[in-house]
Amino acid sequence: DQKQQENYPGLQQEYTEEEISQNVSDIAHLPEEDKLAHLKEVAEKSSLEKAIRMVKKMNNPWLEDKFHDDLMDDPEWRAKLEELGKIEKL
Repeated sequence: DQKQQENYPGLQQEYTEEEISQNVSDIAHLPEEDKLAHLKEVAEKSSLEKAIRMVKKMNNPWLEDKFHDDLMDDPEWRAKLEELGKIEKL
């Protein structure tokens, strides 16, 4: 939806499968907590969509669960994403 795209530009960007795969490859060697920190940084600096696609591509249940938990339950991170226009306020 165009209005949502204008209000939250980070939500509707397109990323190729190749780009997502390369980004995942770039962080594959990191410890789990560092991967999580990197994915949160991607959500903040690029888009939440890109970070979620990377999480899913990694096929790591712990990482996927932790990313989701932080997104839903970390008020400071949620506030930061809202402030950056990456997500809507609840």
